[in-house]
Amino acid sequence: MPALGSLLLAAAGLVSAVGPGALASGLEALPAPEETPAPAPAPAPAPAPEEEKPGFFESVRLSGFVDLYASYNANHPSTRDNFLPGTGSTAKKANQLGVNLVAVEAVKDAEPLGFRVVLNWGTATDVIHAGEPTGTGISPDVWEVLQYASIAWKVPGSQLLLEGGILPCHVGAESLFSKDNPHYTRSFVAEYTPWYQAGIKASFPLGAGLTGQLHVVNGWQVIGDNNDGKSFGAQLAYSSGPIDIALNGIAGPELPDDTSHWRAFGDLVVTWRATPSLTVSGELDLGSQSRPGLDAATWWGAFVSARAALSGRVAIAARVERFSDPDAGISGLAQRLWGVTGTLEVRPHPRLILKLEGRYDRSTEPAFDGPVAGEGNESEVLAVLGAVATF
Repeated sequence: MPALGSLLLAAAGLVSAVGPGALASGLEALPAPEETPAPAPAPAPAPAPEEEKPGFFESVRLSGFVDLYASYNANHPSTRDNFLPGTGSTAKKANQLGVNLVAVEAVKDAEPLGFRVVLNWGTATDVIHAGEPTGTGISPDVWEVLQYASIAWKVPGSQLLLEGGILPCHVGAESLFSKDNPHYTRSFVAEYTPWYQAGIKASFPLGAGLTGQLHVVNGWQVIGDNNDGKSFGAQLAYSSGPIDIALNGIAGPELPDDTSHWRAFGDLVVTWRATPSLTVSGELDLGSQSRPGLDAATWWGAFVSARAALSGRVAIAARVERFSDPDAGISGLAQRLWGVTGTLEVRPHPRLILKLEGRYDRSTEPAFDGPVAGEGNESEVLAVLGAVATF
């Protein structure tokens, strides 16, 4: 404890010598501790750039195809025409190379506004437009290059789709474009139904796999009307898994300058995807045409087709058909037709479709052209090679 006492006495003496004021002044002279500045606030995040919506034409899809064929007809027809007059929407010309169809398509989905335009050239469009009425602004020459031209609008807040213009006809199982069919040539059942129509269509879902369509059109495969009446069409379609079923109908006055005598037509189309490699389709048609001073003419037709894919590049298909027109109501002859078709399909490139086809058709009348003008045959045997390149 003597040492601690000595330290306390020394400290007291130091304070006395310096003086309390000097000590206080010294303490005041010491620098104040620096304050740590508050961190600067983080900068506000930059607003996210607005997502640019594609322009109207940026979502337009362009596509097309070139469809060529070579055909051999054992009848050696003097007209160099295959099939019956008014038919032959593929491989119309006999014993020669031909350009069936060259098409360019522009499509924009209805979101909510869309359109579709298809321009085409070839023997097919010449055949299917041959029945167009003639007059100012209407004739086969006016329309044969323009296959489809339509505007589509999806009504906001609903699933109702409205389309107007030149549209594919809603009846039938086979497409005008051979690339979309299991066979290169088409059945007489398809040839005697409309390929296109001009008017307005409303499409709407009904639930449980059902959809419906309503149509108001100028007439049966005409763009320019041939009378003052209109035709009316409807479709009820069902799709579930491997099965598609469609019931179609169209009715209206179809005779030139005559609105009193109506044509009524209905068909049933069924497609069954039995396995991933086997598809079976069939169609049953029934039509009636009232006639001035005569009983109504009726006709019916049916076909069944099966396509089997042997690999990703090779497929085979077969079709049998029957068509009966006892009153010459649609084909121009009182006749019954039947036919068989076999097709080998090869795709050596994803965008090239080759179809080698053999076909036998027979009528109860000498309806097929023969080697002597004016002398017909009751049957024809065809061999056709079709080639379609898509782009």
